Amino acid sequence: MPTADPNLPGGGEAAPAVTDAPPHAAPASRIVPPVLLQQVAPAYPAEALPERLVGDVVVLLTVATDGTVVEATLQPAVAPAATPSAFFVAPALVAARTLRFTPATLEGVAVAVQVPVHFHFAPPPEELPAEAADTLVVQAVRDPTAGEAHAVAVVDAEHLARVAGDDLAESIADVPGVALGRSTSDSSKPIIRGQQERRLLVLFDGVRHESQKWGLDHATEIDPFAAG
Repeated sequence: MPTADPNLPGGGEAAPAVTDAPPHAAPASRIVPPVLLQQVAPAYPAEALPERLVGDVVVLLTVATDGTVVEATLQPAVAPAATPSAFFVAPALVAARTLRFTPATLEGVAVAVQVPVHFHFAPPPEELPAEAADTLVVQAVRDPTAGEAHAVAVVDAEHLARVAGDDLAESIADVPGVALGRSTSDSSKPIIRGQQERRLLVLFDGVRHESQKWGLDHATEIDPFAAG
């Protein structure tokens, strides 16, 4: 986009020089500079797209008394490192010649002047492939203990293999806070932090199991090896 050169005096606006004024021309400070009527974006050259080059070009314009651009030339760079890529020069000159201004004036009279304009070149945003834009797959694994304020103990498969043949209460008897409740039979029930089974909520795949809460001789009806 064309902009005033910020390196020039006058707060970022070019101080134009009279090009067709008489020999007794007034100082440039008395000239009201031309005003750009509409921004024009230069076309980004296809040759610069493979490397996605970025660059700047300063073009020196001669603005006639009717506000049209009658001449556009490349303004040499101050330092060799600032020399623009050759790819950007031609589109910058093409865009510069299409600019229109309100003419500069000297004591109310339109005059022709020279002004520099700045063009910046940047590659267009990269587009996603069509197949990538059509389908978006999001996968996540929820941690069931996330945000849980209570203590959580997990019994893994290795532990279950060591207690093969035991019922549910016996298989978790080694977990801190768990004790066994037994009667004269071989069955047992877990007592967790002092709470008997009648005060415990037992779930299997989200289903409540409450049919065996009748005493110590009725073991919890869950096979530990069905877990997971």
